[in-house]
Amino acid sequence: QLNAQNLPSEVEMETLERDLVGYPAVFFDRYRPITARDMVNQVPGFQLEGGFFNNDVRGFANAAGNVLIDDRRPSAKRDSLGNILSRIPAASVERIELVRGQVRGIDLRGDSQVVNIILREGIPASVQWQAGVRQTFGFGSLTPSGRVSLSDTWKGIDYNVGVNARRNAV
Repeated sequence: QLNAQNLPSEVEMETLERDLVGYPAVFFDRYRPITARDMVNQVPGFQLEGGFFNNDVRGFANAAGNVLIDDRRPSAKRDSLGNILSRIPAASVERIELVRGQVRGIDLRGDSQVVNIILREGIPASVQWQAGVRQTFGFGSLTPSGRVSLSDTWKGIDYNVGVNARRNAV
């Protein structure tokens, strides 16, 4: 937050305007987003990368794609970036920043741009769930599926956990 004591110089402001474009959550209201993934998909000029498992990638940083959450890369190698973003409710997002250069010490790690999802503070735990039924025609009966996730903060650590399940047809 800017105030009289930490107001940046004109050069710094020009760099901020060029290297950082902020989109408040209300910008995405017209798309009726449900999750942070829905919002990221609507950021002008941005393409989500790293959305699928990649077992050949070494380390968390390379598996995190081109998305930050509160200035940090998601630290989950075994979970797709799309799944992580799908577990963050749109109501928990304060704004999304399109970062194109050095801002606040954010390391782009070779990407030309990244999005930084800034979460609201003081949001209570959020639970999302989804249930469905699927049928592959000509290959058996209906197969139920479900998904549930929990997002919260505990002792200053943001976390989200989720479970996906699908019954295979016999």
